[in-house]
Amino acid sequence: MELGHTIPLQKFLRIQPPPYGTDSRLFFCWELHRITLQSSDTLAAVNAGNRFAVVLCGMDGSAWKHYREHFLEGLEQAMESEGYGREEIRAYLEQAGGIRVTKTHGRRSVAGLNQMDNCLWKIPALVKKGSCSSLSTVMR
Repeated sequence: MELGHTIPLQKFLRIQPPPYGTDSRLFFCWELHRITLQSSDTLAAVNAGNRFAVVLCGMDGSAWKHYREHFLEGLEQAMESEGYGREEIRAYLEQAGGIRVTKTHGRRSVAGLNQMDNCLWKIPALVKKGSCSSLSTVMR
């Protein structure tokens, strides 16, 4: 599974620019970005192939140290909330393979991040203060 990091996220995490992704199956690629949502630090992830979005609100310093694990947990919760069973989720994660940090997967998938960001401004209160909460949506 390739996690494409935006340049602002790379700078925030203080990581060197990662390599370009090599997986042509965008269904297993995600674009990650850091935003502020309702005054809370938030990890936003959008699937590069279908724009399914996972949003993790209330990320603190310790959560950012383990953002990959939090992303996977959020992804599993999001898939469950959309009606996928444990076997289907396990199969997706197995086919996706281990996590590889990459650059984003092009303009189209980054446009999905922008569309998700615009969508979030229309949703009423999401964030429970003092906890990391997740939200999933499929943008149409």
